[in-house]
Amino acid sequence: MANDDDLGQFKGLVTAGTALLSMGAFVITKWTGFLKPPPPIYYGQSADFWLPLATVCTGVTCALTLLFLSSKRIRAAKLKGLLGLTTFIVLVVFFLTSIAYDQQRSKWTFTLQGETVLIGDRYTEAGKADSKTPGISKDILLKDFGYHSDEVWMQKGLQRRQMRLGICYALAAVIGGICFSLAAWVVLNSISGLKQ
Repeated sequence: MANDDDLGQFKGLVTAGTALLSMGAFVITKWTGFLKPPPPIYYGQSADFWLPLATVCTGVTCALTLLFLSSKRIRAAKLKGLLGLTTFIVLVVFFLTSIAYDQQRSKWTFTLQGETVLIGDRYTEAGKADSKTPGISKDILLKDFGYHSDEVWMQKGLQRRQMRLGICYALAAVIGGICFSLAAWVVLNSISGLKQ
């Protein structure tokens, strides 16, 4: 009997986890699909950290928002009127965060052979010396150093910029998830109100 209960709990956790990841993946791909994840610190590496983190956080946030909205306290008529205003405010915050992320990403990156490369905030001594060469571009500079970003720019600066981009990306995705949940709740309540 205990094994059946454990198996049932495990199946429940797997089902809940799959639902959360599916919800997060839907919001990331459909709702915030125009946001590109931050590039890796080093040229040629795959950026495989921020997208899964944002997907999990967004799925959990969507689920918590929907659970919060379905509680008895929120069903009061006074609070229902505020949901439309709250949705609009969260939507504005989402767009502002997305624009800030996009501007930072375009300012702190460049494209090299089809891949996005992160730019540090300070050159290394060797990078500073080479960057003063007249007519040298960032892609030629990076090529001169064997495509090792940390030999052109300081490693701490690269890490700092990637962390800022990653946090802003995850924050925009989570706020987008909250906005999506609020909007879905308002639409579903409007439809159910019309049917009654």
